[in-house]
Amino acid sequence: MKFLPKYRFYIFLSILIAVLYGFTINYGFITFDDKALIVLNQNIKGLTLNNLKEIFKVRLSGTYQPIRELSYAINYTISGLNTWSYRIVNILLYFFCIIIVYKVLSILFPDDKIIPYFSTLIFTVHPIHVECITWLSARKEVLMLVFFLLCFLYFLKYKRLEKYHNWKYILLMFLFFMLAGLSKPTAVMIPFAFLVYEIVYERFNFPKDFKKYIPFFIVLLILFIYFTAFSGVSISMKNIYPGIPLSTMLYSISHYFKTLVFPVNLAGRYRDFYNLSYTNPDVIIGILVLILSLLLVIKYWKKQKNIVFFIFWYYINLLPSIGLIRIAIQRADRYIFVSSLSFCVLFPIFVMKTADIVFKNEKYKKYLNYGIITLVLLFFSLSTIKQNEMWENNIVFYEISFRNSPCYGVGRALVDRYIYKKRFHDALDILKEMDRIHGLKYETKNLMGEIYMLLEEYDKSINEFKLSYFLAENEKDSLGALRKIIIVYEKDEQYEKSAEFSKLLYLKTGERNYFHDYAIFKYKAGEFNEAVKTLIKILDKEPENEFVLKNLGLILYEAGYIEEAEKYLIKYISLNPPLEEKSSILELLNKVGND
Repeated sequence: MKFLPKYRFYIFLSILIAVLYGFTINYGFITFDDKALIVLNQNIKGLTLNNLKEIFKVRLSGTYQPIRELSYAINYTISGLNTWSYRIVNILLYFFCIIIVYKVLSILFPDDKIIPYFSTLIFTVHPIHVECITWLSARKEVLMLVFFLLCFLYFLKYKRLEKYHNWKYILLMFLFFMLAGLSKPTAVMIPFAFLVYEIVYERFNFPKDFKKYIPFFIVLLILFIYFTAFSGVSISMKNIYPGIPLSTMLYSISHYFKTLVFPVNLAGRYRDFYNLSYTNPDVIIGILVLILSLLLVIKYWKKQKNIVFFIFWYYINLLPSIGLIRIAIQRADRYIFVSSLSFCVLFPIFVMKTADIVFKNEKYKKYLNYGIITLVLLFFSLSTIKQNEMWENNIVFYEISFRNSPCYGVGRALVDRYIYKKRFHDALDILKEMDRIHGLKYETKNLMGEIYMLLEEYDKSINEFKLSYFLAENEKDSLGALRKIIIVYEKDEQYEKSAEFSKLLYLKTGERNYFHDYAIFKYKAGEFNEAVKTLIKILDKEPENEFVLKNLGLILYEAGYIEEAEKYLIKYISLNPPLEEKSSILELLNKVGND
């Protein structure tokens, strides 16, 4: 196959990226982090000295990724909160990243034009990268990989090209390492990439060769301490394994392997799983993937070091997010961004090895190689275009994410948006699905009760609120459910039931305002004597309770007990209530006097 010259290949890549991502330029922000990191972030609103100080000021909580924040500030200076410049920067960063990928692979495969060419194309079109490019909050991934690859590129030049073998390139490596770390903390794996290279390709001489990388490991240690001790990342020392259980890590390995090989049903947020059984099919697949990786390392350790290196590359860059350290979100497409380079390299290698086994004829080998890779490129390209559609707006994002991986948090966010759009029946469908998958929860039953109340389906609303009462895990939620039951009964004019639950609230809390509500509902239910008796009991304890004095007076007045009513209403007026209420009561008293 005749390959394009380098500059024409770059032009082709730029056109390919424009086709895959160009139509996303007018997409808006996604509230899934974009709102907090960009829309409401005052630090990015102008490249002022104070803003720059805030951007680079070390924080003792949350994430510290100043390079990303600085890039947002530049975007804001260009286009304010209009997203087009933010998206163009993401796409350009990705293009730059792809060019460096090609350069790195050209050095690692100096005598092979096919692998760098096809691997770069696969990396360009892989759908797993959509989240990193189209979701503006994930810009840290692309920034980090750009600096990660630049660091590794100069490392390769330092190791393989004699003219680069001087300390100037060590300093450049260190600079790009620092920039990568300030983009995203997972850049701490760069020194391990160096060591793996030394072990696989070179005769690693410890401590002589290790000494060159001591500054990198010092920075790595500082970043590790900061991000685990101060930035909200937690380490759990439960059992043998810190973070999440080993079975869940194996599940993640299986998940990432499947999404790299067959990237369908991708989601913006995946459902988390903890304490999975080792008999779970996905956990078993994770074990098999690890065994296969080990066998391939043993088989190709001496024969084909590039295969061994990229197997190690895959795992070392997956380590920060595989579960050794517990992080907020267990699995995400963006976590595999750096490691995905391994798949993009190893896939065409194994396609070609398969062709060598199947065919002896070179012509047939070529047809099989190029045919399979071309089909994969086409499939990945179409999948990437389709996957981009998920990030068009909030509703589409949450709908597709929930459909592909029914995560509770995504379902909850989708319900909120449906309610805001008054799509109540759609919201109920999602809540029912959440009940089916995640089990009955206070929050979902409470929301279903509110929606049925808005739809004026009061019996269903009451049933959901009663369920939420029994599912409540704390007193605040249980009392909240009782209050809503009272409201629904009142809307349905079942005042006797409202009175019953108001009394229950009073008995639970001892707050007399619920006893007062009980009296009012009793009156509305036609039980005048019980209502008056209850209000008088409250006045015995609180003789200057304005609310009770007014309502007792009005109830007596409506029942025809004018003199009694006047007594309570005059006392109410003497307490100087709000002017508007005072005026209405005075008007009533004047009417009584005239009568």
